[in-house]
Amino acid sequence: MIGDSVEVKAEDVNNKVVKILGKSFGKAKAKRIAEVLMWSEMCGIKTQGLVKLTGAVPLQNVKPTGKITITKKGRNSSVINGYNNSGALVAQVGVDLAIKRAKKAGIYAVGINGYNTSTGTLSFYANRIADAGFIGVVMARSIASVAPFESIDPLFGTNPMCYAFPTKDKPLIFDMATSALTWYGLVRAKMLNEKIPRGVAIDKNGNITEEPVEALEGALLPFDKGYKGSGLGMVVEIFAGILAGGRFSDTEPENSASLFILAIDPSVLVDASEFRSKCSEMIKRIKSARTKSGNNAIRLPGERAHEAYERCIKTGVVDIDEATLRAIGFIK
Repeated sequence: MIGDSVEVKAEDVNNKVVKILGKSFGKAKAKRIAEVLMWSEMCGIKTQGLVKLTGAVPLQNVKPTGKITITKKGRNSSVINGYNNSGALVAQVGVDLAIKRAKKAGIYAVGINGYNTSTGTLSFYANRIADAGFIGVVMARSIASVAPFESIDPLFGTNPMCYAFPTKDKPLIFDMATSALTWYGLVRAKMLNEKIPRGVAIDKNGNITEEPVEALEGALLPFDKGYKGSGLGMVVEIFAGILAGGRFSDTEPENSASLFILAIDPSVLVDASEFRSKCSEMIKRIKSARTKSGNNAIRLPGERAHEAYERCIKTGVVDIDEATLRAIGFIK
């Protein structure tokens, strides 16, 4: 045991998660959803992992109202209605479609709406697109929880955006929420009875708060607490909300989550092999750049998560919050 976390066998936890989800989704779909949650835990991204099986609306309580359906199709695009299925499942359907069609069309966009619950870590999906040799762009719009710059009303979702680029080695990935803290960061802090960092959220009256319960009733702030972060949140609101056929600013709160996926074959503009080589060269140049101390190695976005994931694959062990494991019944 390390602090408030426990080292457990990844396979055992995965089997438990599949069993929990299987009651609502069936075993095959449960396995796909569990893959997303476990990937986040193994990467050390705890706010996007098994915590989604806890809280007021746990993922396993989702009740699909229909089959995931393509409602609009074009040469370079499709729109998918999730019919209240899990976001972690619907997003994978969208990624599969984007990769398949981009192989022929060069560029393919998918808008997804009508699904329930968070998709989880966007880099999981963007990484798959880059592994297939394409540039991946994934943006997600969630229920309003972030106040635009100079406002105290929650109008934007936490609205993460992720970009993935194929290289000669593993993909280069940049994944960020446009909010100062994720929604499930609040949920996790509440569950662990912890305070949140000062300056990331306000209460319902607009006062800075370190209490997750007050923040859940109030609003999160943009990642930089300024107009640039707010502006990026607004951009995601448009791409992953309005353009994807979803909601915006919670004009209709139900099924307010929606997603935008874009797969681009580099060969539509340049030689694909040359693109990968130059991305790798850029990485090498960045990592060899000088630092003030002369000792610190420069870390690229996504490196820490990738290293954590590789450790879990090698050891078969993953570190998970004890409270989360108790909440899902893995330990007593």
